[in-house]
Amino acid sequence: MFKSLLFLFTIWVILLAIPLSPFEEIKLMEDEITIYVKGEVQQEQYLTLAPHSQVKDILEEITLSENADTGSLDLNRYLIDNDTITIPVKSEILCVSINSATLDMLVTLPGIGEVTAQKIIDYRQLHGSFLEISEIMEVKGIGQSKYEKIKELICL
Repeated sequence: MFKSLLFLFTIWVILLAIPLSPFEEIKLMEDEITIYVKGEVQQEQYLTLAPHSQVKDILEEITLSENADTGSLDLNRYLIDNDTITIPVKSEILCVSINSATLDMLVTLPGIGEVTAQKIIDYRQLHGSFLEISEIMEVKGIGQSKYEKIKELICL
């Protein structure tokens, strides 16, 4: 009889330890996450964000420096607690030489497609090297407005 009572008492203690409601919500994750942001920001700082936050959510909370390059960030990446996000610096844009650039290099310039790039190559093959950057306006399809967009990005 004593063994039966001991058994029942043990079962009763175990049942007390188990939540009575099978629908009781179990806390699976923290209420907030902490992220450290550094790099090209006005002030390096810790941010407290909601779980399931993404990199794009950080950009709403910080002030970027003038040299910040967010184009290389994966804005849709989910953050986890204690992540460190480094905002990179814009890399210096090297000039594209209008005297030696290939078609692939020329099409990287704003407003220059394959047709115009080929016209630049044809022009320099026919007339020789450009002597001044502004001479590129002699190429059909490159007027003053297109020249203004690319003049800081090209060199001889």
